[in-house]
Amino acid sequence: MMEKEQRKQLVIQMLTAGIITFCLLWLLFYIKKYVPFGVHSLASKDADFQYLDFLAYLKDVFDGKNNIDYSFSKSIGGACIGVFSYYLSSPFNLLLLLFDKSQLVLFVHVIITLKLACAAATFAFYLNRRFEEWNDGSVKKQALIIFLAVSYAVSQYGIAQACNIMWLDGFYMLPLIMLGVYRVVNGGRPVMLSVSVALAVLFNWYMGGINCVFACFWFLFEFAYSRLYSGDTKAEKTVIKDFAGKLGRFIYSMLAGVLISGVLFLPTIGAMRYSVRGSLDLGSLLDMSFIGDVSSVIDGYSLGAQSQKGSVSLYCGCLALIGFIGIFIGKKHNVKQKILAFVTLVVMLLMFYWNPLCMAFSLFKEVGSYWYRYSHVGIFCILFFAAEFFLSEDLNAVKWRVIIASAIFSAAMLGVNYLHGVQDNKLVWLTDALIVGVAVLIALISRLSKNVGAGRVFGIIFTVILCAVLTVETGYSVMLQMDNIHIDNGESFVEYETAMEGLINDLKEYDSDTYRISQTRSRATRSLEKKKNNNGKDTDDNFKYKNNVRANYDESFGYGYWAIGSYVSTADSTVLNFLVDTGYRSEGDNLSVVNMPVLGTDSLLGVRYIVSDYALEGMDKVEDIADNANGAGVYENPYSLPMAFVYDSGKYTAAKYNGNPFEYQNELYSELLGRKVEIYKPLKYETVVSKAKKRVYKMEIPEGNYIAYGNIPWNSLFNAKLNVNGIYRTGYARWLSPSVFNIPVNEDRDYYKVVLHSKQKLDLDDGAEQFYVLDLDLLKSIAEELEKNTPDVMDIENGSAEFVVNAKEGQSLFTSIPYCDGWTVKVNGQKVQPDKVVDSLYSISLVEGENVVEMKFHVKYAGAGIACSIIGIAMLVFAEFYRKRRK
Repeated sequence: MMEKEQRKQLVIQMLTAGIITFCLLWLLFYIKKYVPFGVHSLASKDADFQYLDFLAYLKDVFDGKNNIDYSFSKSIGGACIGVFSYYLSSPFNLLLLLFDKSQLVLFVHVIITLKLACAAATFAFYLNRRFEEWNDGSVKKQALIIFLAVSYAVSQYGIAQACNIMWLDGFYMLPLIMLGVYRVVNGGRPVMLSVSVALAVLFNWYMGGINCVFACFWFLFEFAYSRLYSGDTKAEKTVIKDFAGKLGRFIYSMLAGVLISGVLFLPTIGAMRYSVRGSLDLGSLLDMSFIGDVSSVIDGYSLGAQSQKGSVSLYCGCLALIGFIGIFIGKKHNVKQKILAFVTLVVMLLMFYWNPLCMAFSLFKEVGSYWYRYSHVGIFCILFFAAEFFLSEDLNAVKWRVIIASAIFSAAMLGVNYLHGVQDNKLVWLTDALIVGVAVLIALISRLSKNVGAGRVFGIIFTVILCAVLTVETGYSVMLQMDNIHIDNGESFVEYETAMEGLINDLKEYDSDTYRISQTRSRATRSLEKKKNNNGKDTDDNFKYKNNVRANYDESFGYGYWAIGSYVSTADSTVLNFLVDTGYRSEGDNLSVVNMPVLGTDSLLGVRYIVSDYALEGMDKVEDIADNANGAGVYENPYSLPMAFVYDSGKYTAAKYNGNPFEYQNELYSELLGRKVEIYKPLKYETVVSKAKKRVYKMEIPEGNYIAYGNIPWNSLFNAKLNVNGIYRTGYARWLSPSVFNIPVNEDRDYYKVVLHSKQKLDLDDGAEQFYVLDLDLLKSIAEELEKNTPDVMDIENGSAEFVVNAKEGQSLFTSIPYCDGWTVKVNGQKVQPDKVVDSLYSISLVEGENVVEMKFHVKYAGAGIACSIIGIAMLVFAEFYRKRRK
């Protein structure tokens, strides 16, 4: 048990480290004009694309306006427990209750600083308890613990991942898990390990899983460490028995922790069963290749360095690096201990450069962005050895060896950077100068520490200088990382959020029925007025509007409406595949590209309104809803089908998808109507220009009420631009670009013209192009026909639905609710097994006469998850009881 003075010292260290981190970040926010002091924001990249909208969604959940189990805000509908457990289950998100939606950028800054302050506090706690035998309570060692804790919190990882705020929960939980490992290995109680693992998984299962993988490696290190430092020669004969016993306690503690988290983790697994990302890429473990050049870790340890594929940055300050090097030059550690440190260093490097270990720490999934999202474990290793050196070594005996070691590393950094040339040379030189300078100051302080008189005064002066240099270095490092990831969305987000919130509320007041809403725009896009330049050529400014590629597909979460597109890491593969088959391309197994309407698909799914900043063909603008401050108006889709209607099932069987979304939609409508219909008709075209890097297609405009569409399938991405009839330009065959595109009529032409060009070779199959026209008159008559079959009662909410219909024999109820394991369907009180239209949307067989159809969604494995948590808690209680009985 800790004595009162030790507890007081521990609390002071934790609070001081946390407060310093918090104040440092807010001081930099003030200096650099970040929200609330300016327009700069750390809510960039995925924070801007996704998390701001998810936080707004959670705010609605708190207010009872949305559902955490199931929501139609997730694409065309889906289970949301996975969205919550991955993005939103952090306890810090409870602070949302104190903020408005328009203040979400400020909220992000608040929780970033709180989480990083918490990381500093937990790391200070770890160092204090892990190295308590060397912590003599002196001011010098307390200051070292505090400074190393702050270095952990504001390391390259801590700031660079500010745009992935949910990963920062794993960042501050890692020291607690590692302390739990240490205690289990050294005969301590399992409570620390089990509880910290449980909380880490509950707060963010992804980072919790990564921390658990690292805990397995760290267990082996701590066991070897305990053997080398125990000094018990008799124990050498029982090493296998000792290892088996400690391994058993470790596994038991880890298992108890994972089971305790089962109340949320098990339902998450159930929700991800139908996600593409729910599978594991175990085959990649057989790839024994290396990723990048291992030496890049050296020049990656510089101010402002960024992690990228094949080059990790583990920067956590000059003091940490010098302490890490000190392990290999200090007198306190014997040869075996230095070998252990070297082996740990090698394994740490393999985590980032050897494919099997990269896959293991990516939880056995290929990643395509945010490389080395687990680099905090490498930073932890560096700071661990730095703390061990500074807390265990007699600093008075270090002297000039530190300077020599730092000079060798600095020379290596310059050499590697010269060969790679990937980092800023000025910053590399500055880092080198700082490393050597800090080492010189440490050596001078070490040499003068025992002196008296003038020598001692100089020692104090050098100590003050050292503290000043380290403080400036830390602040400058944080500032560089902030500059790398920030965007200027502080003011624009507030304006956009306020305008969109008002528009959606106005629309719901205008039409309180059940329907879906789509968008052609987002925070990332804006309209351009048409104008001509001097030479009359088509440039980006020559278009009435242009559809830029974007990744903002979660505004339905943010503003509480039902949509068809979304961007979530737990996307349902059934929904993604259906949208792909009907014209909306998917990206990265987690995103549906919905940036312009495909009317046949939209109408089938019940999209009644589209928010757009330009006029849409075939649709009427809702004049009762004024354009908002963002320039967006609301357009009504007159062809929209109800979200449920009765049809004669079995009269026409839809064909399988054959690569043509237009023909596939024809088959879908034919199945629902019970007869062959063609709402899309092929459009004759000719290829006017066919070159390696350019294609030009020309089509005559047919007479009648039609909308034209095109789809040019590609074999591989070649980053092209598509000029559509001289009206708009969009990216094509590239990341986030659409597949099906609209071809609006140009009043100056009596033909359609589509120009595809790229700086790369076009990877297309000749003749595979698809150009079709949508017969709006036919679609209108179909909509009117099916609307007559709308249920007498139709009440659809997030996670539940009720219909009352009168049916004839052989009829079924079609709903545009997507298939998702967890729905229970009852007809007249009897549980039934629903059918599926094209394996995607629910179809429910009806009996002759009146049918009361009830649908209710239940979170999969919710009961089993609660049972697992109870078992895990029981295991922990039993372990404590057994421990006391043994004592």
